[in-house]
Amino acid sequence: TFAVTEEQEITTSVTLQMVPTARIEATVLTADGRTPANVQLTLQRTTGTSTNSFPVRSTGNGAFQAIGVAPGRYQLIARWTQQEARQPGVPPQMPPQVNQWYAQQDIDVAGVDITGLTLTLGPPLSISGPVVFEGGAPPADAQVQVRLDGASRTPTSSSSRVLKLAEGT
Repeated sequence: TFAVTEEQEITTSVTLQMVPTARIEATVLTADGRTPANVQLTLQRTTGTSTNSFPVRSTGNGAFQAIGVAPGRYQLIARWTQQEARQPGVPPQMPPQVNQWYAQQDIDVAGVDITGLTLTLGPPLSISGPVVFEGGAPPADAQVQVRLDGASRTPTSSSSRVLKLAEGT
């Protein structure tokens, strides 16, 4: 930011450098090989000072494509919300049972197309057991955060889900 006063002249130059972009093509499948409908796929840039996310468009039948991707490191993240099917003659469960499936793939883009990627959605996990706080009851605003790696399902910093604690748990 700069200010210019009357009769003051400022000269500036900007140099633009062309960089080759790439196309990324992926297919998203469930663990049993099906192509689920309504998958949300996001390409998230993980290099640089800010994290940018870009939606990726579906080309049908579980296939997705991102065009014009600049060089850098990215995560391709797939999310699918599965609602339990209703049984005929049985009233719907309130709230409806929904399961969030998830997959991710780290990608390094260097100006060359990346094709043939397959992301396999992992089923939701259930974690249960007591949470013990040394020295007594947890503070009223206590939360537990679970971090999972989409591929190995081991604790990492790649994704998280915050669980609220009820008193006594």
